[in-house]
Amino acid sequence: MDIELRKKLEKRCLQIIPTLQKQIRKYITDYNDQSDILQDTMVSALKNITDLAEPYNVEGWIMTIIKNKCMAWLKSRNKMSYLPDSANIPYIASDTDENLTMDEYEQLIQGINQLSYPLRNVIQMKYFTHNSVKDISKLLQLPEGIIKRRLHDARKKLKKEFGMETSKTAPKIRIIEKPQEQKSIKRLGFGLNFGSPLAGVGDVEVYEAYEFPGRIFINKFSSEVTRKARIMEKEVLEVRDKSILKQEAPEKYFYYHLEDNVISMPFRIMNFPQNLKIDIDQDELLSPQKCKLSTGKYQNSKDNETGIIDLVDLTIGDKTIKSALRERYSSDDFHGRCYMEKYYNQEGREILHRNYIGQNWKMGDYITWNKWKDSPEVEFEGEKFRLWFEFVLVDNYRKEEK
Repeated sequence: MDIELRKKLEKRCLQIIPTLQKQIRKYITDYNDQSDILQDTMVSALKNITDLAEPYNVEGWIMTIIKNKCMAWLKSRNKMSYLPDSANIPYIASDTDENLTMDEYEQLIQGINQLSYPLRNVIQMKYFTHNSVKDISKLLQLPEGIIKRRLHDARKKLKKEFGMETSKTAPKIRIIEKPQEQKSIKRLGFGLNFGSPLAGVGDVEVYEAYEFPGRIFINKFSSEVTRKARIMEKEVLEVRDKSILKQEAPEKYFYYHLEDNVISMPFRIMNFPQNLKIDIDQDELLSPQKCKLSTGKYQNSKDNETGIIDLVDLTIGDKTIKSALRERYSSDDFHGRCYMEKYYNQEGREILHRNYIGQNWKMGDYITWNKWKDSPEVEFEGEKFRLWFEFVLVDNYRKEEK
């Protein structure tokens, strides 16, 4: 296969990414898992594209890869549906309506987080998103007897854990509105839940992830700028995002191109081949975003988006950030209406990120507005939303200084 033909086939692979994303959504509901499967598929396709025979049915070939990857993922998870960590906490601790103290609440949250996935999953489904044993059995495709046994084992482990001292508490967050002024900053990247280019090679961010209702601690991550590279004829920063607490979790790699107050992310991938280069304009993959954030209100007809950027004083734990830029916006998503809050310090680092779901949001039968009735609720531009995820920056440094 000559070089020019290979370039054309690679370009066709990349151009059908939106179609591939829709296909993955038919099998997988979690956004991160969808992204991982897409990345795995693209790497596999681009590495093996020379195996294609005429008439070069790229679209059909890569759709087959996608389906096989999804089936393998479902089999590895034992057909367990993704469900977030959220719960009606008091009823796990006891059979009474007695309220928990804050210390007891934090201890219980930690206990739930330490459960094995099968036990934590049924606890979440039963007490967090209010499913019956029959519903859980149907969703997980397991006999009701197994579900009841797992619930019994999970409660037993939690009772033992409940008497232990709290080893970790989430940082308290306080947001104070303040008089507005004209201000702008240049942000450093896409944000905490996508890794961040930061300031340069050797720079590191450490952040924590929480899920609601309950603000349950999920994991701690680090994003490190590992090197500069050339991809698609662009000089990009490579950012490695990895789990700190769950060593078995796969590393993710992000590649960013920054130029003239515009930031582009050509790829978000896992195990990216170091020598793989694709001669194609990255604008065809992901629309660039402006780095500059200015206070004020904006409208974006695409995705029915409304946004407001203002200033607040933000306290996270024992750290206070004066005049942090707060970006708030609502938009339409594949699963329904959503709302986000992003907070930036004066360096341009995103220090707090929150995702909310709207009243029409639906991911299967388990992530819905009604299921999230115990989650904190906010109103933005006349619409109500409930909190789903939270990412908090807890540290950043130059690697050589540690």
